[in-house]
Amino acid sequence: MAPRYEPRHFPYLNLGRVYTEKGMLRRALDEFKGAMELHHGDETAVGAVESLTRQLN
Repeated sequence: MAPRYEPRHFPYLNLGRVYTEKGMLRRALDEFKGAMELHHGDETAVGAVESLTRQLN
């Protein structure tokens, strides 16, 4: 079993990065939003959500 991630939002950030690299932008956006739910002020997640939202609109 893998050790528990601390902080808890890191897995969401990691998946968001993977999905972004694969061009799966909507899935990436969902992951970054999940990170923001767990850690509201995370600059990486906030920047990614803003960037992805612009790209998808």
